Amino acid sequence: MNPQILYTNYSNYSFTASNGNTNNDVSNLYNYYAEDFWQSSNTGSNQYLQINLTSATPVNTVIIHNHNMDTIIETGSIKFQCADNIGFTSNVTDLATITATDNILYNDSFNSVTKQYYRVLYSGSLNDSPMIGNIFIGTPISFSGTYDWNYKKGNYEHVTTEKVSLSGRIKTSQVMDGRLKFELNFKLLTEQFKQDFITFVKNNRGKTPFYFIDVDGITYLVVLENNYQPVDVVKWNYNDVNNLTMKAVSVGVVTQQVTMTIYISDYELITSVS
Repeated sequence: MNPQILYTNYSNYSFTASNGNTNNDVSNLYNYYAEDFWQSSNTGSNQYLQINLTSATPVNTVIIHNHNMDTIIETGSIKFQCADNIGFTSNVTDLATITATDNILYNDSFNSVTKQYYRVLYSGSLNDSPMIGNIFIGTPISFSGTYDWNYKKGNYEHVTTEKVSLSGRIKTSQVMDGRLKFELNFKLLTEQFKQDFITFVKNNRGKTPFYFIDVDGITYLVVLENNYQPVDVVKWNYNDVNNLTMKAVSVGVVTQQVTMTIYISDYELITSVS
């Protein structure tokens, strides 16, 4: 597969939940960071987290980050659904039955639908109260080719403070672990991708977190390193993305948020949560 980017604009979302927790209500879902989460106040059946978009929007992908969907169900299932009305009484459609294998990140794709109302439905018996840190829904933009050789992946950047003592000894300190970085270059991209990428940079408003889906399917929560990220137009239908730099939202374990340079520099790797 070619790399993909899934971004969203939470100002277009209105979250409601069947049950809320005073300390962890749906307001925590509007900041793009998985560490802040919504959590229900109880373990009752048929709970839901609902997303009301401002208008009917094409959706074929859902990413849910920092959750407990892998262990919460005793009997029944978790479904991602859409409907024609806010009450979910008209044309309710199951888009995905969620079978999470860990509590970090769930990424699923399905046939595209264009609706305004979507939800995660916890049906059946639960052994814990539902929680979700991040939920992105939409249609990813897909690079029309993969990144070139001489790419940089899996490297870490550290922030080190250096001082020299009166004896001349160099002392260094670090207040955090390294930040995973990627540097990727894309060549000869299509005209359609050029337009999609320009729209992404414009609508993502600089350094808003988004998800980068790599060629191996591993998904990273990242931010752009720079607020300005142009497309180089070589000629008609031949466009390059050079030095696209992204970086991880968080630092620490390898499987947490990282930065990328796409060139993708500092990105968030999602295989575990700190």
